[in-house]
Order: sequence, then C-alpha cells, then structure tokens
Amino acid sequence: MRPSASSRASASSSTPGSAFPLGSTLLPDGTNFAVASDVAAGMLLCLFDADGTENRHRLQESTHQVWHARLPGVGPGQRYGFRVDGPYDRIHYRKRLV
Repeated sequence: MRPSASSRASASSSTPGSAFPLGSTLLPDGTNFAVASDVAAGMLLCLFDADGTENRHRLQESTHQVWHARLPGVGPGQRYGFRVDGPYDRIHYRKRLV
C-alpha cells in the first residue's frame, strides 16, 4: 500500500472514544478503536481506501496504556492498521500493525 499526500496525520474528525473494549467496535454513527501498548509514545490509526491510499488519524487519548478514538462514518469492511511511535529498540514506526 502506498502512502499519498493524504497520509499526513489528522485528528480533526475523531473524538476521544472509549478505551474499552479493545479492538474496533461498530457504533450507530461510526467506529471506536482501542489498542493497548505499554511502550507507545504515540499511535496513528491508518485507514485504507479501496485503491490502497493510506489516511492517518492520530489517536489523541490514552487511558491506562490504551490508545483510543471514535471516528464517525467508519463502518463495516473498513481496512485499517496502526503505526506506533516509541522507543526504536522496541517499535519500528515505519511498520504497520494489522
């Protein structure tokens, strides 16, 4: 998958969401995302269009080592992954977690 100009991180369309349950949870108006990490200094949610374009959303909230956000309009079938920022000896930011 190739990043494009739209791969810059955005937080404007997200709200804090909930730290639990972990994973992706469908809501009536979007999806809540929650992922646990005891070493992450930052977390990006990467959403992929049908053509493979990556759109990044910075998760602004962390509660008890769980990064989380709710994105309106994200529904079933959305392809996604995470990019994690933290100590290089434990995390490689260029790699996506799926």
